[in-house]
Amino acid sequence: MSVARQGKGDSARGSGTGPRRGGASDRLALKITRARMAAAIRAGDAIPLELAGGWLARYQDGWWVRSEIGWIRITDEATIADIDHVATRLAEVADDAAGTPDP
Repeated sequence: MSVARQGKGDSARGSGTGPRRGGASDRLALKITRARMAAAIRAGDAIPLELAGGWLARYQDGWWVRSEIGWIRITDEATIADIDHVATRLAEVADDAAGTPDP
């Protein structure tokens, strides 16, 4: 499933969902194994940003980047905002190409 195929308000698509202070995302791991992310993708709990070549994924209300040691959660708010913006734009372009009207 592609981020581009999510609904306009879906958190997998971005929409400014950076880390929250004092919330559940503060208790999230900063690193997970490749096997755990693969299982989350298969279960539909994680959504890869397919147009990024499979090295970025949306999981547990955060963006993750694949590395040699596993998947690392991105915590830099400026980077999160940039990825959210790019994911939204990619989804809009994919929707336009598919002829999907905006809700």
